[in-house]
Amino acid sequence: MGVNTHDTHETPEKTPDGHHIIVKGRKWRATDPAVPEDVAARLRHHLMAARRAVRAATTADDAEAERSARARVSHAKNALGERGTPWWEQSEDERRQRWEHHLAALDAADTEGDAPDVSHAPDVPDAPAAGPDPTAPPSGRAAPPSDG
Repeated sequence: MGVNTHDTHETPEKTPDGHHIIVKGRKWRATDPAVPEDVAARLRHHLMAARRAVRAATTADDAEAERSARARVSHAKNALGERGTPWWEQSEDERRQRWEHHLAALDAADTEGDAPDVSHAPDVPDAPAAGPDPTAPPSGRAAPPSDG
């Protein structure tokens, strides 16, 4: 029986500016370092639960559940600064508003058992523009698992 010597919780390499991480030769947007660790931990918990829900929904061929789960993934990724307006282009207040808004939506979804509202309040500066996320992997390719 082989031994897996690869540490899956190894800290990924970062670009010199700290804006991206390198995983298996691919560049991914780094989590906003201004997100407090306790908040980031809650967001990672929401993200992993949402990803499990996407898998369960696609396995069950439940389009509505999949839409709901993908909305939760999007909220978590936006809150962490991995989607939407790049965190390094936002003020400290905009960054805080971003994670607070998305975390509140995720917490409300947990409480209500529904999908979070995918609309963004007009004063939340990270509302993504229409179209695909430029930081997402190319269509047809699965994103690598996130350590956070």
